[in-house]
This record gives sequence, C-alpha cells and structure tokens, in this order.
Amino acid sequence: MDYEEASKILIMCSSFDRFKIFLRIKDELNDKDYWRTLADAYTGSDNLYHLKEEVKEAFLEDRSYREYLMNKEELEVYNSLPENIIIKTEPFNIDAISSMFILF
Repeated sequence: MDYEEASKILIMCSSFDRFKIFLRIKDELNDKDYWRTLADAYTGSDNLYHLKEEVKEAFLEDRSYREYLMNKEELEVYNSLPENIIIKTEPFNIDAISSMFILF
C-alpha cells in the first residue's frame, strides 16, 4: 500500500476512527509513507485520549525517514535552520524570587 491509497482509506472514515484505521494499515506502508500517513492520521483525528499509548508507540516507531512527518514547507524551514544555536538566558536572581514570596 502506498501513501495515496492510505490517504483514500483514511479520508473515508470518521475523524474519531481515523487513527484506529491507521493502526490497522501501518504495517503495509513503507517507511516514508508510514510517516506521511501517521502525520495525516494524527492531525485529522479527534479525541485520541483513549489511544494515547498507541499514539505514543506510533511516533516512537523505529523506522527511517522520520523527517516525512513534516510537509514540504515545514521541511524547507527545518532544513534552513543552523546546525547549532545559542540560547541566552538571564542570570537567576534568588533574592528577587524570595521577595516575591514574602509579598504573598
């Protein structure tokens, strides 16, 4: 099964059943199509709380091409990011925090 076939199957079912259907067909997908279909199934589903463990396992699946979770625009932005970034933070001032707690 390829991405187009999987998409047709998912679009035909209710948003409440979409992720359950993905779980049934996921083993028939190659790695690239798996991630693309997972992204569609996840974003197109409603009320996944009862499937939270299955959702977690689906995203932790040991498959290659994980970048296919992103669409073309997201992938372009991701690829344009620098390899390393610098995060600057303010020094922690414990006296200021202590003063705030004394006020309350």
